[in-house]
Order: sequence, then C-alpha cells, then structure tokens
Amino acid sequence: MANCPNCGSNHIQLQRETNVNWGRAAAGWALFGVVGGAVGAVTGEDRNVNACLDCGTTWRAADLYKTLEIIKHLTQETLDLSLARDRLYLNDFMVEVAPYLNLQSQAEEKAQNLTKEAEKKELERLSITSENVRFNCGCISLFALALLYGICLSLGNLGILIFVLFTVLTIISVVKISNWLIVTRTTDLTKEIKHLKEDSKRVKVEADMEFNRILTDFVDKHYL
Repeated sequence: MANCPNCGSNHIQLQRETNVNWGRAAAGWALFGVVGGAVGAVTGEDRNVNACLDCGTTWRAADLYKTLEIIKHLTQETLDLSLARDRLYLNDFMVEVAPYLNLQSQAEEKAQNLTKEAEKKELERLSITSENVRFNCGCISLFALALLYGICLSLGNLGILIFVLFTVLTIISVVKISNWLIVTRTTDLTKEIKHLKEDSKRVKVEADMEFNRILTDFVDKHYL
C-alpha cells in the first residue's frame, strides 16, 4: 500500500467512503498509453478509499496510482512518497500541471464531439439522393396538377391544351429544382463537415501545445 501523498506516513487503512480530500481531479484526466489499462488491474475496487491515520488525508488508490504513472510518463520521474522532496514534487505537479490536464481532457472530449457531429453530417450527405428529392418535389407538383386539371376540364379543349403545356413545364421545373437542391445541400454539408473536422483538429492541437508548454516549464523548474 502506498504512502500518504500528504505526509508520507505508511499508517494507512482502507475505509468504505465516498468522499476523498486528495486527488479527486485525477478521475477526469485523459490516460496516457498503458496507464489506463493498468489502473484497474493494480488498484482493484474503487469503492474503498485509503485513509491516513496520522494526518487524516483520504484518497482513492486508483487516483494516486494514475497520478504517479502520469508523472512518470510525462516527466520520467518515479516518486517515492516516503520522501519529503518527492511529495513536494507531487504537490507542485498537482498545483501547476494538473489543471491543464483537466483542460486537455475537456479539449479531447470537445474534439470527439466535433468529430461525431462531422460523422453525422457525412451520413446525411450520403443519404441525399436524386430519387428522394425528386419524389418530394413530384408529390407537390402532382397536387398542384390535380387542382389545375379540375379547373382545365371546365374550359374544354383549350383547358386540356393548357393542362398539357403546364404539365410539361412542371416536369422540366421539377428536374431543374431537384438538381439544384441536391447540389446546394450537398455543397453546404461538405463545407460543414470540413469546418467541423478542422475545428476538431484545431482544438486538440491548441490544447496539446499549451499543455506541452506548461509541462516543459514545470520540468525545467523542478527536478529530484
């Protein structure tokens, strides 16, 4: 069982608790590489919390393990929490770097949502067919022609001629309008998909750049 991250004591016991006062932010961090797969295997049940009998600090084993593994992955430092200098390093990391881990996790979630939205738009774009559009336009046209036919019947032969001419013009118009609608909607969706993908990439790149800057500053200022 690990030492207390606050005081370094190894006087620790398991408790059935839901509240912890150290490391709660770690639960929302994005995991790096093999860290995620190892957390559950090493820490077991997440319903128990560790409680320090000396200082009263409580924490989840998964949160502490995840934090130590992420520090090791990012800074190449393996911490021994029985040492005061290592605990100071850990606490400085939690203050200076951890908030940006949270922001990076949020950026990753936002990027994923943008990607999902782009995928939905792509499915919508692929579902647009000339048959669907022309069917809708045709239904409207048939309704209009039915009304016109009733009127033209009362006009005799002249009315029938007018109806035939109007029918031909309607068919031509339906084809042109449906083609225009298909091209317009497909073009709009293509632009939306492109913008969503660009936004997704931009969000991730900006978050990574900012996090790398913070991490580099931290590593330069702290060493064991």
